[in-house]
Amino acid sequence: MKIGLNALFLIPGEVGGSETYLRQTLRAAAAKFKEHEFIVFSNRENIRILAMELRPFKNVSIVDMRLHATSRIRRVMCEQTALPRAVEAASVDVLWNPSFSSPYRVKCPQVTTVYDMQYVHFPEDFSPFERFCIRFGTHSSLARATLILTISEFSRREIAQHARVQFSKIRVTPLAADESFSKRLPGEFIAERIISLTRSADPYILVVSNTYPHKNVEASINAFGELAASIPHKLVIVGKPRRGEPAVKNALNS
Repeated sequence: MKIGLNALFLIPGEVGGSETYLRQTLRAAAAKFKEHEFIVFSNRENIRILAMELRPFKNVSIVDMRLHATSRIRRVMCEQTALPRAVEAASVDVLWNPSFSSPYRVKCPQVTTVYDMQYVHFPEDFSPFERFCIRFGTHSSLARATLILTISEFSRREIAQHARVQFSKIRVTPLAADESFSKRLPGEFIAERIISLTRSADPYILVVSNTYPHKNVEASINAFGELAASIPHKLVIVGKPRRGEPAVKNALNS
């Protein structure tokens, strides 16, 4: 079977957990299902890292769609026009879309992953136009999909309710921790890395989150401010600025 993979959405370092989900799932699938061929439709931002990562797998090929995906308009246009032609030319049997968006017309069945209903419960994370595009794109993609994947039973119920798709059409594929988390590292190595990253040997409290409003990073800062005088720790925040960044800066300056 030829399995196509729509990686046009993937901009390394920018799309969050969906990047890890795609890259790790693809590597695991290519290693386990050697009888199948995987064809990855890539953009200019991710082709180098995917080519390097997938080089050991003889059953994986990459199609360069010559797209600069940092332009969302260009990505959508490519997904709706050039991608269906490329899928047909590669004789793909099924196309997997690891993001909520998918091409409108392809001749093979589509499987689409939706992680959650963030735009429903946390509309403040998006501009009105972004909410409209995400809602329209998600609902239309799910209507076209032969099968829908999500990451938890909670999300499965949410998708069925808000996107109005059949419950039986949705499958849960739980996430797993990367194998690197099971490896023991020497204490000296860990200490050196911490000092190089935090510029201090002091104990620290780590917050890992992009600053979307619903992540409430400012609450962590305010809570730490209440405790800072009584503990030796520093607060370390790792993430990218998003729509909640002003609230985070206000908390840091208060």
